[in-house]
Amino acid sequence: MKLRSFAATILPAAVLAVGDNSGKDGDNAMTVVLHDDSDFNITLNTYNSFDQVSEFHGDFEMTIKTRQMSNQEFGWCYKLTGSESTRWDCMRVQANVEPKKSADDELYKKSFTIVDGHTEDGPDTFDLTDFTPDALFGATDADMNWAPSKNKSYKNCVEDNNPFPVDYGSAYVTCEKLNAHWFREF
Repeated sequence: MKLRSFAATILPAAVLAVGDNSGKDGDNAMTVVLHDDSDFNITLNTYNSFDQVSEFHGDFEMTIKTRQMSNQEFGWCYKLTGSESTRWDCMRVQANVEPKKSADDELYKKSFTIVDGHTEDGPDTFDLTDFTPDALFGATDADMNWAPSKNKSYKNCVEDNNPFPVDYGSAYVTCEKLNAHWFREF
């Protein structure tokens, strides 16, 4: 099974908090649980960094609680409250989380693909096939797109009764946490 969970939401509804939930730095990120059931938990932690440039940072986390395939895709969408636009801005995260490969390849263990895109679907009608990558997708400059931060991203997964050959390219896994860290300059 490939999870394609997107939470189309208006963000100010924080459910949990990291630190004081002020969003002023990584230790005090605003936290929103986007999805939580017996199989998966998907959480978004966001904060602003005002060193020399105003940067919006986030940790997009996923816990895989029950045995799932290692190719995972998850995301979130937002639109401003009161906006008359029908367009929702979205982030799509793609990850392959083979534990054996992570053990042998530190770069792989920190690698996620982040796709910036949009949809016209709202929270009750989201259809992944209506997701359109933005024209600048592929540009990893933080002033133009959501930029991944590999030094703060990680995959903490284990194989779970894997019947596939080593070179198959996929495995059954459970994951304590997949953490895709990203930032964007404004």
